[in-house]
Amino acid sequence: MIGANSTKFFILSILTSLLISGCIGFLGISESDNQSRNANLANSNPKLENEYENNLKEALEPFWQENKSAGLRDRILELRAPSKYLKLHLDLVLAFDLIEQGQINADQAKIEEGLEKISQLREEYPWLD
Repeated sequence: MIGANSTKFFILSILTSLLISGCIGFLGISESDNQSRNANLANSNPKLENEYENNLKEALEPFWQENKSAGLRDRILELRAPSKYLKLHLDLVLAFDLIEQGQINADQAKIEEGLEKISQLREEYPWLD
């Protein structure tokens, strides 16, 4: 009987040790993930953000002035978007892609969908004008 109890105790001790090690490891990973996120937030690049804003305004100028969308999707894709504006960048590319697809396929619904998305983005990012 003593042998069976000591075996159970030994297995229980090992399982407890593994559980504690796993918890400590998990907490360490969570802490390093938080540090990475904080580092990314701290790594905003005001110079790149300002440059992107100016280049994007310039790229969009023909659309605002003459409603010309030809080639805008590709021109926007050429810009280097800072992390702060990645969502805006992707949304603009998708909006102008919808407009181009609508023009190619004579699909007014797609054109309207793209224009509506651009209108929403102008409200969200007033500096686009």
